[in-house]
Amino acid sequence: MLSIPRDLFVYVPMWGMSRINRAYGAAETNGYPGGGPALLEQTILYNLGIPIHYFGAINLLGFKQMVDAIGGVNITVTRAINDPTYVDEYGDQVGFYLQPRTYHMNGHPALAFARSRKGVGDSDFTRADRQQQLLTAIQEKLTAGNLLLALPGLLDAVKNTIATDVPSGRLAELARAVQRADVSELQRVVLQPPEYMRADPFSSAGYILIPDLDAIRAIGEALLTGGTIGPTPSPSASP
Repeated sequence: MLSIPRDLFVYVPMWGMSRINRAYGAAETNGYPGGGPALLEQTILYNLGIPIHYFGAINLLGFKQMVDAIGGVNITVTRAINDPTYVDEYGDQVGFYLQPRTYHMNGHPALAFARSRKGVGDSDFTRADRQQQLLTAIQEKLTAGNLLLALPGLLDAVKNTIATDVPSGRLAELARAVQRADVSELQRVVLQPPEYMRADPFSSAGYILIPDLDAIRAIGEALLTGGTIGPTPSPSASP
């Protein structure tokens, strides 16, 4: 599992140098063939050498509904979260606070756990690590039961909030692959400074992250070929 930071400064095909998170919106606005997903896939392949075969996108309410549909997930919080500025999925500034311990989270707190990034000591990188932790917990919950039986109800719960190009005929096959997956062998990497990039807060484009493309491509190749990667550092806070 690989998390790419939104401020990574890369070449976006047909647009030029930009933050990677602009690829999706630029394509949607300018009628790029295949839309945002297609240009983002091409951007990742061009710069990082990582092919994307299918995409899946889910909005905030859909993510919350998905977690609720599987009965919630167990999450162990290892460091306190103290984010008084957190704005929930309805646009209300409600704050988000958690003490270190294990929680059984339904959709609402799980969404906050995945989105909060402005608490003390937090950053885009710590948020990405929590997102990976949450996705792993969802996978564990799905593999613990019979995913093939649960899949129709799960898809029905999020059908209006998800977009994907996975052919419907492959869903059962992918569900079986998830069911067989060994979560303990899952490798997680959050791309971050200084190992994979350096921050430039004073560029003409504002705060950006300059990638070490060789290091990122090596990690991508290791993950795609089943190689073992070394331990990665704990995600750091933003400057």
